[in-house]
Amino acid sequence: MAVNLVKKDAPVTRQVKNLTAADVLVEARANHNELVDAINSMSVMLTDIQQKLGEGGDIIKSINFNAASIDEIKDVKLPALLDKCTTNLNKVRADLTVKIDVEKEKNMTMEGHSRRLNLIVNGMEHTENENTEEVARDFLVNDMQIPPEEVAGLLFRDVHRLPKAKNRDGTENEDAKKPIIMAFLKQQDRNMVMRKAFKLKNTDFSIKSDLPKALNELRGLMLKERKRLKETNPQGKYRVSEKGYKPVLQTAQGLIPGTTKTKWVDVKFKPTAAAPPAPTEDGGGA
Repeated sequence: MAVNLVKKDAPVTRQVKNLTAADVLVEARANHNELVDAINSMSVMLTDIQQKLGEGGDIIKSINFNAASIDEIKDVKLPALLDKCTTNLNKVRADLTVKIDVEKEKNMTMEGHSRRLNLIVNGMEHTENENTEEVARDFLVNDMQIPPEEVAGLLFRDVHRLPKAKNRDGTENEDAKKPIIMAFLKQQDRNMVMRKAFKLKNTDFSIKSDLPKALNELRGLMLKERKRLKETNPQGKYRVSEKGYKPVLQTAQGLIPGTTKTKWVDVKFKPTAAAPPAPTEDGGGA
């Protein structure tokens, strides 16, 4: 059977193509195959898109997981670790502070013992080519009023001048007199001379123990505190003395029972961190 296909609105004069049913089926089948191919292609594309989206979802999930992990590390683990480190650091610092203080005390004790036989005299004029030991012996006789025979029997390990005092800027104080240090051989000789320190009151001279720097500074602060206490209580008696090689601030509390000697009692003293400069020594702190 033949079918006449006529295009709508086609001119009447146009030649009409005569197609058989077989031709129509062949063309329809070809169009169907093209449609199937297009659908299959779209299906492949959709599958690929879904795969990509799935992969993207995994990446997003991974990013979200990692972000949560980072937040946990930042907000929980790091602060805990920092707290632990701080605690350990404070413990180490405390342990080191204790050990350093112990070592400082040991060194100061050793230094104090090494200086325990020494006395330092301030205020004596210095002359060129002087015999420093003779100058020291003359001072003990004339200014400290120790009998010449006792002074002649004193044994020294060494007697020499110390460097001049320094100004705050570290330069040498040209107006200062160089102190004399007397290193005795016997403790009893050193103690005997020190007991005569009161003879230097109201003079230009002073005598003191040769203490380590830290203890010398502490002694200076005690002298300042003694002065303050004396101004607060003019009737009271105060002194800076020594126990072993360490300075102590003491106050008089009557007499020792059965004697005419003053009973001295230690005063609690804790220097402040911002303590002012120590005052000038006066007569060995008697």
